[in-house]
Amino acid sequence: MKSEKVSQRNIGETKNISGVNFSYNLGLGLSYKLTEHIALDINPLFKYYLSTFNKNEDAKPYSISLQSGVSYKF
Repeated sequence: MKSEKVSQRNIGETKNISGVNFSYNLGLGLSYKLTEHIALDINPLFKYYLSTFNKNEDAKPYSISLQSGVSYKF
């Protein structure tokens, strides 16, 4: 991190992150029809990461997301 007031400051680092990561993904796709051709899509998603770290750690990272979009059918 650099700024005009502070020349340089280390925020932190992690040396134990794996170069390749595998995860389980579980999601649900919901679609709400607005018109004959247009629909609103909502997809809640849960990810559980399996191989985040090189060494065996106690941390079990996961993420929860909500993806949304609009779809058009020709």
